[in-house]
Amino acid sequence: MNIKDSNADRDLEALRAAIAGQVFVLGQAGYDQARQAWNLAVDERPSVVVVAESAADVVKAVRYARAHGMRIAPQGTGHGAAPLEPLDGAMLLRTTRMRQVDIDPATRTARAEAGAVWQDVIVPAAEHGLAALAGSSPGVGVTGYTLGGGLGWLARRYGLAANSVTAAELVTPGGDLVRAAAGHEPDLLWAVRGGGVGVVTALEMRLYPVRELYAGDLFFPIQRAAEVLHAWREWTATVPDDVTSVGHILRLPPLPEVPEPLRGRAFAMVEAAYLGDAGTGAELIQPLRRLGPELDTFAMIPASALGQLNMDPSQPQPAGVWRGRRRVPGRLPRRGDRRPGRRGRAGRQDTAGQRRGPPPGRRAGPPRPRRRSPAQHRRELPAVRRRRHPHARPGRPGTRARASGQGRPRTLARQLRLLQLRRDPGRGRRGAPARLRPPPAGDQSGLRPRPGDHLRPPRLADPAPT
Repeated sequence: MNIKDSNADRDLEALRAAIAGQVFVLGQAGYDQARQAWNLAVDERPSVVVVAESAADVVKAVRYARAHGMRIAPQGTGHGAAPLEPLDGAMLLRTTRMRQVDIDPATRTARAEAGAVWQDVIVPAAEHGLAALAGSSPGVGVTGYTLGGGLGWLARRYGLAANSVTAAELVTPGGDLVRAAAGHEPDLLWAVRGGGVGVVTALEMRLYPVRELYAGDLFFPIQRAAEVLHAWREWTATVPDDVTSVGHILRLPPLPEVPEPLRGRAFAMVEAAYLGDAGTGAELIQPLRRLGPELDTFAMIPASALGQLNMDPSQPQPAGVWRGRRRVPGRLPRRGDRRPGRRGRAGRQDTAGQRRGPPPGRRAGPPRPRRRSPAQHRRELPAVRRRRHPHARPGRPGTRARASGQGRPRTLARQLRLLQLRRDPGRGRRGAPARLRPPPAGDQSGLRPRPGDHLRPPRLADPAPT
């Protein structure tokens, strides 16, 4: 789209007059400030920047983008702006000013608009003895973190932040404002928690009764990284799910803002939070304390102070992309690697809800495969096919049986794509975040709904008996 086109100019002026927020185009005063993400290393140059004040502004912006065939990149703070594809010809829809938060202590829920950051939720929730599943930094946006798979300090007990979302208010690609909940638009609620089917304007989520917990950091010299991180990894298999921990390497710059004992140094660190009292927490941490940390900050802290554990910067700064592998003597396996962001951080988190040992009486790890002859393979192949494709029709040997009608199993990606096609059958689409970019037009025939395709979320497991 060419913004200088006369018709587009008239429509843009109409959009400016219709919304309470602001609209900026390339070259206009205020454009650079409006487009700047929290990550200062990212240079976004969209054709239009809309700074929305309300959900009504978002509706009008989406309808404008749809009418002109523009892609839309919703953005709150811009912490995750680096992975976005180029925004040339796109609309950057900023929700930064939509920060209203409502806490309901009776139902233990919170409603946060799309521009709210975790600090906006943590502080009022703490006044009622409640905690949200926030991340390591209180300045990160609630919506982007939650729908992007956020994993926080209470994850081992309560799971991913997306698991606690009970409702979402969003603008569909058609420009309609809808509310998705378990009793209304449940398929949309299922899809929005990571799939991407619209522009979210608010989330409702569960809160948890946590007033205090035992948490802190252990600092070790970088030369002991292999010893410390291997010991931490073994320790995670012995602690209960009330403990969430992170092991990583931290390199601090030689800046005046950094305390003198830490300035310009590198550390192997273990951070942990325990949902319990100080006595039990100290007992659980004791195996790591025996390693002799240089600095130990563990203590009982309010839940609202968890955002200080990771010592993330509070102001926007450049966050580079790490593309190499840092050499650490006796390093952890590659699957434990994580690209460090600002301040050269690399590490691994003890993830939520995973089983940490084999069932009683069985050894850890998968069973070793038996050696089979070609004849045994041929005899066992039909049974293997039946197990892997229980809904398939019998086919000729060596050919893949086709699935039948309603019973056809479907991958999550296919279910999301079908839902997107139903929600956005015409012109305009949400494309810039590109978690699920539509394929080229010539390749879409195999994805369009056919008779027998039912747009339903996967059946949830029955709740455990109480």
